[in-house]
Parts: sequence; structure tokens; C-alpha cells
Amino acid sequence: MALLKLSGVVTKISGKIGGSVLGTSVNGSYIRQNAYSIKNPSPSQQIQRTKIYQVPQEWVNSTALQKSNWLTETVNYPYVNRVGDSVFYTAYQLFNYINQNRLLINLALIANPPVYSAPSVIVYSITALPPSTLNLIYSAVSVTDTLVIYATPPRPMGTAYNPSLLKFVEYYDSVVVAGTRNFGTNYNNLFGNFSTGQAIYVVVKVVNRVTGIPSRPHEPILVSYPA
Repeated sequence: MALLKLSGVVTKISGKIGGSVLGTSVNGSYIRQNAYSIKNPSPSQQIQRTKIYQVPQEWVNSTALQKSNWLTETVNYPYVNRVGDSVFYTAYQLFNYINQNRLLINLALIANPPVYSAPSVIVYSITALPPSTLNLIYSAVSVTDTLVIYATPPRPMGTAYNPSLLKFVEYYDSVVVAGTRNFGTNYNNLFGNFSTGQAIYVVVKVVNRVTGIPSRPHEPILVSYPA
């Protein structure tokens, strides 16, 4: 869905309309055709899609009181949208936001919102030793946090960051406040081997396993070998 920011005139454009993609770059606003191909989903992707379809149906089955409870909780979840405005979710959007993140780490859907608690602000770095070692070194998390790792495909060094290339790699249930997780095998299974002379971007977010409340994805980290 396209998102327009209005003042006296349209100043920023972001999103999709039909087969067109609208956006803003350093050179100004642009519009281009959305080229894509449809691939057959893998069994794991199909399972995940089936789970995702459950969330809207659960909302339909919610009571008026439950929906009101979600609306009350929206004030705890401000975020900055694609055109830079600070906004809040609707009750339905918040229901989706929490439950989609719960499904991502294999937690059950919830009909009522969790008691709000601020998510952990993870501190992390990545070290690489191709072809099979990509170590996430992390701290400042809770023993009830799950780390969710996203990454881009390997590209030549110097390639600019493109968030649309991020793919889910794995989630990891941390049982310590600081540790190391090698996600190299799962990365290679998804993208092929990360090799010398290539670079990738990695983004990590935290989901609390008790509440299901996620953090916002942290800033991407550039990983290259040699560094």
C-alpha cells in the first residue's frame, strides 16, 4: 500500500500502487515498475504462510472487549513510519504485530495483549570466517529472549545496503545474557556459501518468549571477509 506524506504538496512518497513502486532517494522521488517472479514456496515457507493466515481469523473471532484491550495498549507501541512520522498502531495492527512475531518463534497466538514491558536493547557484533562461520556475539539480553537473525545475500564488497534483500535466517532461544551463536550453516543453506571477498548485512531483533513483545530491528551491521 502506498504511503503519502502531505504538506502544501506531496513531499514524500513510499510504497506500491498496482504494479508501480514509489519511493524517495537522495536524487528525489521516483516511480518504477515492480518486477518480480513467483516461486513455488518450500515446505517450511508454506507452513509459515499457513500460520500467518491464522492471525486475521483470530482477530475476527475476538470479542469486543478483547479488541478494546488491544486498542488501550497501542499507546505503548509508537514507531516511526516510512516517511519519518511518529505514529501508533491501530488495535488490529498491534494484534498482528505481536502475534506475527510470536508465530515467528513458534509461540502460540494470544487473544489479549501482554502486559507491556520494554524489550531488551541488544548489543552485538558479527565475526566471519568463510565458508561456515558467522558468529553473532551478543550481550544485554534477557534469559527469556529469542534472537531473530536476518541477513542479505552475499554481494561484492562495496555494495550498498538494500533492506528489501533481508531474509529471515534463524531464531535462537538465548538462555544467557551474553553469548555467541554461529548461524553460518543456516545462512549457507539459504543463500549459498559466504566467500572471501564478499560482504553481507545482518540485522537482529529480540522477541521476549514470555510476552511475545519484539524489539525494533537494530541497525544493520556490515560483515565482510577479510574485514
